[in-house]
Amino acid sequence: MKTGSIVTCIALVVLLGGTAAAASVSWIMGQTPPASWTLTPPAPSSSSVIAFQGPLDAPSYGNSCVARIALGGTPELTVNTLNRTVTLWFQGPAPTVCPLIWQPVCGLEGTFGPLSDGKWTFYCPALGIEISFTVGGGKVIYVDRSATGPSPDGSTWFRAFRNVQDALAAAASGDEIRIADGTYPPDQGGGQIPGDRRASFDIPDGVILRGGYAGYGAANPDARNTATYATILSGDLSNNDLWGILNRDDNSYHVVTIDGSARLDGLTIANGQADGPYPHHYGGGIFIQAGDPVFVNCTIQGNTALFGGGIAALGASPYLANCKLSGNRALLYGGALYNHDSGTTLASCLLTGNSAGSNGAGGGSAVCNMAAGGADVTVSNCTLADNTGPWPSEYVLYNFSYGGGLTPTETMNVHNSIVYNDGGASLVWSDDPSTVGITRSIIQGGWSGTGNLNVDPRFVARGLWSIEGQWIDAGSDYRLQSTSQGINHGSNALVATDRADVDADGNTSESHPLDLAGQNRIQSSQVDAGTYEGAGATPEPEPAWQAVRTFEITFDVPTGVTGPVTLNGSYSHQIETSFVAELKLEAAAASAAGGTWTAWFDPDPGNIGPGSTTVTWRVRGENVNAGALTPGAMEVTVAEVTIYVRPAP
Repeated sequence: MKTGSIVTCIALVVLLGGTAAAASVSWIMGQTPPASWTLTPPAPSSSSVIAFQGPLDAPSYGNSCVARIALGGTPELTVNTLNRTVTLWFQGPAPTVCPLIWQPVCGLEGTFGPLSDGKWTFYCPALGIEISFTVGGGKVIYVDRSATGPSPDGSTWFRAFRNVQDALAAAASGDEIRIADGTYPPDQGGGQIPGDRRASFDIPDGVILRGGYAGYGAANPDARNTATYATILSGDLSNNDLWGILNRDDNSYHVVTIDGSARLDGLTIANGQADGPYPHHYGGGIFIQAGDPVFVNCTIQGNTALFGGGIAALGASPYLANCKLSGNRALLYGGALYNHDSGTTLASCLLTGNSAGSNGAGGGSAVCNMAAGGADVTVSNCTLADNTGPWPSEYVLYNFSYGGGLTPTETMNVHNSIVYNDGGASLVWSDDPSTVGITRSIIQGGWSGTGNLNVDPRFVARGLWSIEGQWIDAGSDYRLQSTSQGINHGSNALVATDRADVDADGNTSESHPLDLAGQNRIQSSQVDAGTYEGAGATPEPEPAWQAVRTFEITFDVPTGVTGPVTLNGSYSHQIETSFVAELKLEAAAASAAGGTWTAWFDPDPGNIGPGSTTVTWRVRGENVNAGALTPGAMEVTVAEVTIYVRPAP
């Protein structure tokens, strides 16, 4: 670490272990069970010993004998190398009488492995556990535009690739790419041509992209918070987009392109502009040409296309869970989603401020489902609000088939959802209404089906459109007020299955467990309609301060000075954030000389960002005992100053 320069803490974790002689399982003592079932490491190699732990079917039992009675016997593990399964089961007979001893147990833990390379499944039928995992073949690749390590190869945060494209070029099926906060355009990286509108993040089959990491320079670079550490894949190649639709004719046609089974988690995909020749008029944000990709906790916003401003799926089967699609625009069909001969599922998603069509042509401001051969869209526990179509027919859901003698079919199923603007005419249109099935939902203008309502859902706070036609969702809250008829209005049986595994428990056969805010999907006896569960706006906890840079303050110790001294210093550097942030400084002594240390900004920058801001700060140490230091020593570290950042209120 150098004076006035960024200090990076690199934690080296060394895993020691050998070949396990056999699988083992034991009770976890106590009354505080693990939060969920986990496997460690999550991406084991063929030499890894794999540890597991998790809760029982009750918070705790009085002792292990009582647990054996409840579960049917003694816990055992069976490893089937032929079927690649590891089964946790209970060997009977179970005891019938237990001693009156209070030695509570609250979970199970154990180890197994090493296992051969390939896809495995950890089962426990009695506890309803099914966790799929892969042994070998996968690696983690790091991306951070702020990393400073030499010869970037993606192996650590220090040596992270500076561009996402370089990581994609190095990735293979089973690999995971972790991306630190910041904005990443697709025309940067090896083999890319700056300013090339055809540049797109082409995601290889089987690769996982995760955003929202603190990254290099943070006290914990693996800390993950998609709000604090927003990772933005942006089509704004010149970084010059202005309010509304200005300066967008040089943006990337498609920010992301997929034709396989990729997984995108915790990313913002923004500012694509698909207004070019075929096929560059599909999917400004995401263009899916094949495969069954999964999107979790992603935000798709501010994208434009002729077909599918946010997403265009052609002959694919995407699954979107807990995603926001906001402020996207289709010049013709499908403001948020254009689904053509595809099977798409939206689960616990929020679609607001999207638009489609112009001059009376086009439609489907939120979703256009178009079939030449066959197309299907499922909308489960979603909120589609304040989306606008070509006046006067502002159809939010648009369902249509064509193809002559090919007898095409298209279906649209909407469950436990809300489709609403300002009241009035229906927001749903289909050339064949029998192909639209809507159940237990709030639908503006009404629709036939079980349990549908034509009422104001009573949102807490809605976004708005500017005079220029820009969607503004800052301060919006599409939770339901306590008086909303959407509370407890849905059907538990119609909640989608958790194909995306949003709670990361490995169980993809359970019902979708979380709403968009990360709360339990069903909080009472009956699920609510819409994206959010529960009434009213839940106050957000105050965001935590995150350490982003640490500086060592050094001192050249003079000779002949034995008493206390006062030290002063001044520093200046840039801080870059993707959100509006507030800053603070903390100073502390870091040597035997001690002293009282303070640090302050001069001038105070106030809130900064988004973008890059130059800040200047000063540090002072009073009553620093120079006599405790070696006379004549150079660059002795006497204090440390840490800069912290958090989203501004």
